[in-house]
Amino acid sequence: MIDAPLSEYALKPLTPDVAGRIYPLIRGVAPALTPEAWRAYATTLTAGPPDAEREEALVAVNPGGYVKGLSIFAVRGHWRYGRLLDAPVFVVASAADSERVGAALIGALQATCAARACAGVRIWTMGPATWDRRLSADDVRRTDHGVFLPALANAAEAEAALAACLFAGPAVIDRPCP
Repeated sequence: MIDAPLSEYALKPLTPDVAGRIYPLIRGVAPALTPEAWRAYATTLTAGPPDAEREEALVAVNPGGYVKGLSIFAVRGHWRYGRLLDAPVFVVASAADSERVGAALIGALQATCAARACAGVRIWTMGPATWDRRLSADDVRRTDHGVFLPALANAAEAEAALAACLFAGPAVIDRPCP
């Protein structure tokens, strides 16, 4: 359980002016991505209002202005989950405070999930091929990678559901645990 308030991290959309500072984070997920390609991608994120399938990104910034986390997500239709907030990229870059950074990002994703009337949030298991796979229809359809957090009333319910499922053994949460 997190005792400290989450408000110490500002959650902001990724903008081209911040893209350069985030490049070291995305390199862990997309080792072949060049800085120029990353900046060009970041520009596409601000090219209009959010719509179905268009990727968006959130960054977690500490009070000193340092970027401590990144999540890239899109609302997608899924054969099993229905309307889904799908987050193929979820990176926390804080050795000292990873729990609060992760919780702040998850909280922001859950709020977005609720605002967009989604059934839940799926955070992908990441690896070196995640960047290339994130737009693959076959990978989006899968249910065997990542963690699915069903839309719940509050963060405490999400934390309890996640903890109950992890202690029960499954690596993937695709429904609320009993």
